[in-house]
Amino acid sequence: MLTKKERNMIIEFSKEHLHASILYLFGSYATGLENPNSDIDLAYASNRSLSDSERFFLAQDLANILNKDVDLIDLRKANDVLSIQVLKNGLILYQSNSTERAYMEVVMMKKYARLNEERASFLEDFKSEGSSND
Repeated sequence: MLTKKERNMIIEFSKEHLHASILYLFGSYATGLENPNSDIDLAYASNRSLSDSERFFLAQDLANILNKDVDLIDLRKANDVLSIQVLKNGLILYQSNSTERAYMEVVMMKKYARLNEERASFLEDFKSEGSSND
């Protein structure tokens, strides 16, 4: 479990360097199942666009501060499955605006629902083709 000091350091770092408007903790630290080798998984939304390399180096900077490996996920770039896992299992560490967070979560849920509809159609086609080849 993160200490209050670690949580505050993560929040301040994320606000200052990522310009995060929403910040989630997910993975083993969110579930309380971390071990000494666990990394800290953070997902964020920001109006500031970072390149993959910028995000990587910021994750390294935060890891050096916390003395633990850190994974930073930009929710606006994450795939739909990961986004939904963050929503379902993550803990909100920070939000600058609850309305913005709610809107973003609805958009992510809609995208995930659309993905499931597309997958259902694909799986149905696959099943039909498989049974006709038997």
